[in-house]
Formats: sequence, C-alpha cells, structure tokens
Amino acid sequence: GCPRRSCWRRHVGPARVQVATPLHRIPVFARAGAFLPMIDPIERSKDYSTRELTVHHWPDASVSDSRGRLYDDDGARFGSHQSDAHEIVEFHSRQRGDDLTLRLNRRGGDYPGRPEQRRITLVLHGWTEAPRTLLLDGKALDQLAGTRVHHDRRSSQLRMEFDWQGESVALTLSPAQR
Repeated sequence: GCPRRSCWRRHVGPARVQVATPLHRIPVFARAGAFLPMIDPIERSKDYSTRELTVHHWPDASVSDSRGRLYDDDGARFGSHQSDAHEIVEFHSRQRGDDLTLRLNRRGGDYPGRPEQRRITLVLHGWTEAPRTLLLDGKALDQLAGTRVHHDRRSSQLRMEFDWQGESVALTLSPAQR
C-alpha cells in the first residue's frame, strides 16, 4: 500500500496500468523528469498570484536533463505574451551520477503584480533518503535564513522552502552515502 497522502510508483511504458480511483483520491501520472508548478487553490481569478509557488519535480535516473516553464502575466491584459509584459520562470534539472542540480531562472519583462520575490516550495518525488548535501548557490540550504528542508521517507518526498528574488540560482543535492 501507499502512504495516506502520496504514492510513487515507477511504470515503464508503453503499458496499460490499472489503478483504483476512488473519488477522494484521484491518481496523477507524471512522466520522469516532469516539473509541475502549482499555487494554492483560489476562489476567484483576481486572487491569482505566484508569490507562493510550489514546484513538484519527478527526477529519475533515466532522464539526465529536463526542463519546465511557467508563463506568468497580470492575467488582465490581452496580448501580454506578445509584449514584454510577462515573464517565463524556467526550471532545469540535470542528473550526473547520483547528484542532482536544479536551476531556477526568470526572463521577461515587468507587469503589474509581478512578484519581486517568490516563496518557492520545491517538492522532489521519489527521493527515498534525506540528502547528504543540499546547497543553494554553494551555501548549505538549511543554514540560510527563512529556509526549511523536510524529508518524508514514507512518501519519498523531499520538500525545500526558500525565498527567491528571481535571480538565476542552482540547487545541488547529493544523496546520502550508501
């Protein structure tokens, strides 16, 4: 069985997989290396903001490089994608041996409501052990002010929270020694 809130199973495809889907627990399938940026639920689109952004990532040894993007604008103006009134937040993951490097970068212009800073929660799925080292631009992440790191062995998730000003940053993880 799976833990109450999360389950990580690897399927190699193409394949047909049969999964129980009770209404209170709908499965989500993600390809190896996928990024899924999310915000907390909102009731109205005018409440949309990426100031607090959760990025789920499914690293896998079968994918040495993967990329994802988030397009963001003010949500009100037509044609923002054709002007400089938007931004693209880029996610890049590179796996070399057991080490994983994740990069965040932003490009684009300015627009009303663009967050000057984001609270990033990065969730790595399938991470079975707490990392031996976890560095943000060469500095130990758990030693930086305002950061939190939590590994949940039961769900195989590593959760890292930090403030991001939009500059290009690299997060480097080395697994526990075996």
